Amino acid sequence: MLSEADLERFLHRLWEEQRRGRYLLPEDPRHTLARRVERAVIQRLIGRGHQVSKAAPNEHWDLWADGIRIEVKAATWHGRYQANLRGNDADVLILGCVNGDVHFFVIPFDRLEGRRHVAIWSPDPARYLGRWAPFYEAWEWLDALEVRNPWQLPLFPEFQSPIRRERVCDLEG
Repeated sequence: MLSEADLERFLHRLWEEQRRGRYLLPEDPRHTLARRVERAVIQRLIGRGHQVSKAAPNEHWDLWADGIRIEVKAATWHGRYQANLRGNDADVLILGCVNGDVHFFVIPFDRLEGRRHVAIWSPDPARYLGRWAPFYEAWEWLDALEVRNPWQLPLFPEFQSPIRRERVCDLEG
């Protein structure tokens, strides 16, 4: 049986070793894959001219891009590429299928209503001909989607589009 002094020395040595990082647990490969795919999505979006930021940790989506909420999922081949959809409030799902390269499916969430998962049943996502094939590398969906709060008033109304200014002028006079 350990005395209190021995226990205290053991705990102090354990604390010192943990502080030095000797007993750090290896990172889960799924988290590494998810971060890799998320970085690739961020680079793609920035390359397309979007302003991108990460969502808060408790949000039900991963990224913001010009007011669009984006959920990023990563999948590797295990008989299929599959992503579970639980409690997402996002506007767009970007599924990254990793088979050496990363292949993306950009799917608006309104096309996923009622689904709990998305599966790609081809080992080569570029040759996939199923339901989600129209969304393969379909970044134009994201470019076309513009989500804005209809209740938010513009900060500088004189810089609105000409159509809006004409309507305001018609109402005033």
